[in-house]
Amino acid sequence: MPEICLYEPWTMKTAMPEEIESLLKTNGKKRISYEENDCSRYNTRTQGKSARLHPPTCSAMLKLYEIENNRENGAAGIQRVKNQVNYICLEYPLEASLCAMVYNYKNGRFQGIQKKEKGVGKLLSVHPGQSTGEEFLALFVYASSIIDSPLYVSSVSPFPCVWAVRRNTAFTLIITSRSEKGLDT
Repeated sequence: MPEICLYEPWTMKTAMPEEIESLLKTNGKKRISYEENDCSRYNTRTQGKSARLHPPTCSAMLKLYEIENNRENGAAGIQRVKNQVNYICLEYPLEASLCAMVYNYKNGRFQGIQKKEKGVGKLLSVHPGQSTGEEFLALFVYASSIIDSPLYVSSVSPFPCVWAVRRNTAFTLIITSRSEKGLDT
């Protein structure tokens, strides 16, 4: 068991987006792999290593792709002050509502609201029956794609996962393994 729980265990059991499930089935893959080459290089366990796809993260990446391609309502952007990214902003559709969030990476704080037909309220907590945290994950996926953002990920991860790679203002979803790392799909 890891020392730090990055995702709540119950979120791993949520439904995988149909698009990802279809890709896994087509490629003969599963949501989990126990192969050494598929696991993170940061996983220092000597036995029982595994790598898993996280459904809310996959959903967030797919929805960002839809927003970028004008197939889904929403918006993403940054605020700069003196050529430095100050705030990362996201307007994200979620079920029958619209979440508007601002992240200040300097102090690690989120500000956000959830707008529904009947009015405006607080963002839901990440708990079963409330939110899987997909909206927060989407904000971080977006932030990691902005070149001058402090959260920018400049290189592709060495372990298999679903990557959101921003190219020409669109996100490309890639499912691969280390041996396939050189392929551009």
